[in-house]
Amino acid sequence: QQDDRQEQIQSLLSAAKQLRGPLAGVISSMTSLMQNQNNTQDPDDAKQWQQMSKNIFVLQRSVRNMADLPLFLDDRSAKKETVEIVSRLKELCENIQSCFLNSEIRITYTLPDEPIYTFIDIELVERAVYNMVSNSIKAGSKNIQIKLSNTRDALHLTVSDDGCGIANEEKSEILSKFKEHPQWNINSN
Repeated sequence: QQDDRQEQIQSLLSAAKQLRGPLAGVISSMTSLMQNQNNTQDPDDAKQWQQMSKNIFVLQRSVRNMADLPLFLDDRSAKKETVEIVSRLKELCENIQSCFLNSEIRITYTLPDEPIYTFIDIELVERAVYNMVSNSIKAGSKNIQIKLSNTRDALHLTVSDDGCGIANEEKSEILSKFKEHPQWNINSN
């Protein structure tokens, strides 16, 4: 049974690797096309671009999650390192913003002006941000704010949006691994 599980994990990892290259090309081409599009375009075309942006972003998240399966199985304590988190989050936020150029979805971010060095598993932080932004988009949010703030003894990373929120009866399951709600379908706007 352990061999079957390892084989399934390897199949997922292989599929994720095979999807990453073409997906990166699609994202790059789409970003370039969106930057070149005229502001006077047909409103129906704009809606299609927006829907494609959402779908590509969620597909990108799904491929990342497939590739990240070992993260849930391995001991991650060895992956922690000292990282300058402000510049890493700035790069991440700019990448996310580029997916939604000329879209009704607005991604904004607020980061401290000064560099902050912290001992952290940055891959997990990046995945968490992608997942929270993706969940906001799937729930129909149009304005998403990513914010990093610091106090004397802690960093606070928040992703907030203008969506309807999570029903109280669903909050107990929100941190369950691989949990999805049927209403959080990308096409349900």
